[in-house]
Order: sequence, then structure tokens, then C-alpha cells
Amino acid sequence: MAEEPVALGRRVARRFMPRGLRPKPSELAAQMQVEVVLLEAPPPAQPRLRSEYTSIPPRITIYTDPINSLAVAIHANQRFDMMRCDLAELHIAHELFHHL
Repeated sequence: MAEEPVALGRRVARRFMPRGLRPKPSELAAQMQVEVVLLEAPPPAQPRLRSEYTSIPPRITIYTDPINSLAVAIHANQRFDMMRCDLAELHIAHELFHHL
């Protein structure tokens, strides 16, 4: 039977991370020379955009207003499974995928 995607991801990640250390996505971005920029608001044409990646130069832009709105919605809807999540780091991880 094929390995589940989550299990496969964990198994592969263990080979690349020193034991006991779990670098933040922002730290991985710095190691890969991908700049992370925080801006308050996204472009007017995309008011709900929370993050984006550009390849030249390698840059991840995090839009804090929509991220904060998402955090409010998470708490208002009592999504206990997500309340402790660092949403900016989560979005950096997502955008790093585009860099790879």
C-alpha cells in the first residue's frame, strides 16, 4: 500500500532536520536566500490576498491585515485546532513550496 502523503512528508523532513530542531519557515526562507517582507495591505485588486511569492528576486510577501482578519475568524469560529498556529509562518511555508 502506498505511503500516506503526510507520513511521507514527515519521513523525508526528518532526514533534512537535525534531531530536536524544528526551524521556522522564516528561518528556512533566510537559509534559502528568500526575502520575507511584511506589508499591511495587499494590492487593491486583491483585497483578500494573504501572501504571495515572486521568483525574481526570490521574495515572499505577507499581508498582515488579511492574516489578522483570518486570525479573528479562527477565534470567532472557535477553531481550537488552529488557534495556536502562527499564521504568518504557515503562509511562509506555503509560499516556500513555490520557490522549490
